[in-house]
Amino acid sequence: MKQVVIILIVCTFYFSCKKEEESKNKSYNNNEEEELIITRAPVSTPVPALEANELKYRLILPETLQVNKPYNAVIEFESDFDAIIDPIQYVAKLDSTKPRVVQFFHYEPRKLSEKENEKYIIVDSSFVSNKKFTVDNIIFEEKGEYLFQGFLLDEIMYNFYNEKGIRDSIHFDQRRQMIKKKVVVVD
Repeated sequence: MKQVVIILIVCTFYFSCKKEEESKNKSYNNNEEEELIITRAPVSTPVPALEANELKYRLILPETLQVNKPYNAVIEFESDFDAIIDPIQYVAKLDSTKPRVVQFFHYEPRKLSEKENEKYIIVDSSFVSNKKFTVDNIIFEEKGEYLFQGFLLDEIMYNFYNEKGIRDSIHFDQRRQMIKKKVVVVD
């Protein structure tokens, strides 16, 4: 008799949990918009905002370049966060106590004669430890008009403390800048 009662209880729990799990999946899958957002923008991948224009910058790169000749681009920027703290070394990304990280994403140059393409192919990315840095070894293999492209992401972490002096929350703030320059490549 005890065995029958135990089996009935176990079966009841098993089937009730299975129904609850199915209903959770069903209600989640009905929200298609939320699911698309998750698949389009994973947390670990920065998504550049094309109209990001939140930093002052200066790009030093000649407007006329030669085919197969390496060039260096010098980028200098200013941020609202400079008044709080200087950019941190690249190892800071691994240390959660460091409050500021600056990253630069160098995109493959886009030929202007081609159709406008929303895809950005990252050639390289690096952490920036200074407000002035150099992008090395920029080479164009064909002549034509190109758009040199990069994306600068400046992120700072704020610690908030309660009235007892205990850290109770952390907030992140970002400044983003799309860096572009039209260049002409000749023989």
